[in-house]
Amino acid sequence: TRYNEWAREIRAAYTFDAGPNAVLYTLDKYVVELLALVLKHYPAQSPELLGEYVNNADMVKQALEFELDAGLIEAVEKSCRVHEVGDVKMVYCTRSGPGYQVLDGSDGNFDFQVEKKM
Repeated sequence: TRYNEWAREIRAAYTFDAGPNAVLYTLDKYVVELLALVLKHYPAQSPELLGEYVNNADMVKQALEFELDAGLIEAVEKSCRVHEVGDVKMVYCTRSGPGYQVLDGSDGNFDFQVEKKM
């Protein structure tokens, strides 16, 4: 991606969920910068709707105050089409879960019991 090329390191990765939804991954130290970049190129339909467009008001405030590097903006704008308002319906800012965990039977949805054969 142009973002990673500009940074000269891997700062973000993406995949798609089972549907058409892009999922971006980054480290905590790049979240505000990446959200600022997303908001610049995939704007909300209006400033009044920004609170409905991004689920985390504190992160939106930080992203709007963040000054993107001019070189980053130039690199991204050279490489992509002009995005239309409404291309992205909503932005969710979340964290990954705790990862792999071993759960005991009380955490399951089913009560599996092994039948003994006689």
